[in-house]
Amino acid sequence: MPASLNGLVPYLHVTDLPRSIAFYELLGLEVVGTAAGADGAVGWANLRRGDAWLMLAQGTKFDARRQAALLYAFHADVAALRDAVAASGLARHVGPIAHPDHM
Repeated sequence: MPASLNGLVPYLHVTDLPRSIAFYELLGLEVVGTAAGADGAVGWANLRRGDAWLMLAQGTKFDARRQAALLYAFHADVAALRDAVAASGLARHVGPIAHPDHM
């Protein structure tokens, strides 16, 4: 094969871009780039922490419940991260840590 990938970045459409950026910042990602949408507000963001990259775009005409995307995140202390997210005011969005261990 003459060429191979040297990176791959998830690109997700979201219904509330500022809220989504705040959530991923809570997980430790930092905004490293943005672009304005047609209305002048931020319509796209590139986030990063180490080798972890994520692009988010303000969605318009899509059903967020049908967006099929799974993101597996890795953290040295999943329980502490879960508790921090819950304490940030997102407790109703945080479920229990389940098994198998990768969940």
